Parts: sequence; C-alpha cells; structure tokens
Amino acid sequence: MPKRTVFYAPPSQHFERSLDVYSPTSSPGTDHTPPLVIMVVGSGWIGHRAGIYRVFDWWNAAGPATVASVGCTCVCVRHRGAFPRPPPGAIAFALACAAALAGGFPWSVCVLLLYGAWLLAARGAATHEAMMDDVAQALVWVRSHRAELAPPDAKLIIGGYSSGGHVAVSLLQRPDKLAHFGLPPAAGCDGILLLSDVTSARLLAWLLQRVLFGEALPSPLHTVEKSPAVPHLLVHCHHEAFGLPLFEPALSHLLCTPQFAPALRAAGVPVRVEGVPSDHWTILASEPLANALRRTLLEERLKSAQVVRDTIPA
Repeated sequence: MPKRTVFYAPPSQHFERSLDVYSPTSSPGTDHTPPLVIMVVGSGWIGHRAGIYRVFDWWNAAGPATVASVGCTCVCVRHRGAFPRPPPGAIAFALACAAALAGGFPWSVCVLLLYGAWLLAARGAATHEAMMDDVAQALVWVRSHRAELAPPDAKLIIGGYSSGGHVAVSLLQRPDKLAHFGLPPAAGCDGILLLSDVTSARLLAWLLQRVLFGEALPSPLHTVEKSPAVPHLLVHCHHEAFGLPLFEPALSHLLCTPQFAPALRAAGVPVRVEGVPSDHWTILASEPLANALRRTLLEERLKSAQVVRDTIPA
C-alpha cells in the first residue's frame, strides 16, 4: 500500500502525533475528481503509542486502505491518548502495607513495583482536549499541503472511525478551538464521514471522566446543534457486537447512528446513512464498506440532499 508518514507537529517526532498519507490504489472510475479524505484512527481514546499501534498495524491501516482502494487519497491521523489514572500514592502505600501483613515483605514490594510501572505507563497521558488539539494540528498540516495531496477541485471530507470519529466530530463542533489554530468553521471541509463512530457517551461520562480523562467527555449527540451544516455520511454496522445479548445494546448506546442521524436532520444538517452487514471490528476491511464509499464519495459525491438512502434496520 503506497503511503508516507509525516510528523504534523514539528519539531516533535512523537509517533502519536504523526499521520500517514495513503495514495489511491485504483482508478475512481468516474469523471468527477475524487475527494481528499481525512480519517482519524480509532483507539478507544487510549491513543496510538508506537509499540501497541504497530502490533495492530494491519487493522489500523484497513480503513485508510479501503478509502484508497476506491480511488481517494486518504490522510490517516493519529493522536495522543488517555490512560487509566493510577490511584493516589497513599492508596498504593496502604495496599502495600496490607500485602505485607497478608503475605510478607515480597508481596508489598510487588505492589509498589506494579504501582511504579503504572505511573510510568500513565506518564504523558493526554486529555480529550489535547486529542482534539492534535487533530487540529494535523488539519493545519493538511491545509498547508493541500496542493500536494489532491487537485484544487477535490472536495475535503473529514471524519474518523470509532473513538477517532468521536474526537473528529467533537472538534468540528468546536469553532472556537478551530479558530485558535487558524482553521475556518468546520475546518473548511465539504463533508463529514463517520464510520461506526462514537456519538454518545453520556452514560459513560462519569466513568470515563474519573478513570481516563479527568474532564467531562463530549457527547456529540447531545450537542448536535453545534454540528457543521455540511453533508454527513454515517456508516454503521447492522450488528456492531455480533448481535450478542447485552453487548449489542451496550455498544449501540455508544455507536448511536440511529439516534444521531435524525438529530442531525432535525438540526437542518444534510445526512446520508449507510448500513453495512458487518461488525465494529471487521467493517474497515469489508467489501460492503468499499461499495458504500464508492457509491457515496465518487458516484453520487455525498450530495447535499437531506437523505439519499437510509438502511438502518428496524
């Protein structure tokens, strides 16, 4: 797969603050100029640390590779991530004392070593605000290198997959933050592409705030009035969690296209919804996703009509 890696926040050479540019691997098969697609990678908000990211590189590359396979240039954006915060030192000390009383001195040493390892792993963890800052900086890089990436008449589509979609759409709902980085409203995009993305986190806000972020987590579904009035393409899976009891409803609460789409329409935002016969983990490399992207981004060019197709299962 033809790609090149760029660090978008110089002089930083931090892998989490880098992006990959995927060149098209096929002809678009249309007279229209293919759009330039920016996709923020998903990670469960944990970020894209090199050691972990590269183990799953085949999966992380699947989405951008699918976009490139239909004839579009895809910029795959990484960002720093959160990490479960360790408990206060007093709690760790109390656990070490309890371990010493229960099993002897070696057990207390083990507890302290594990706590030290946790502190090291959590060092440099990012807030959700910092994640949005990273993506904004990546958009600044794309804006300054637009002529190298696509023809002048190419539309700009911004979005992401899973938690990456959440970070992207949260940023696009923040014109103040975009302006801080010298970006226009909606970052100047012509459309938004969200693949099986997180748009509601209200029920998990408390847990995520306490464990990961130390801040309130945005819920784009509940701030939908701030969404840019550009066409949205929402691609979701018929069964995000294989239709398993408990897991399917829980995941569907986070990946709530059936609720986000009508909320966008009610706010006057053009929406198109595509449902694909896949699950949350295999959608990126699926042929149905490639077909949906080919149909919407190339053949019909993500038109501004209110709804072109709706395939949300009843």
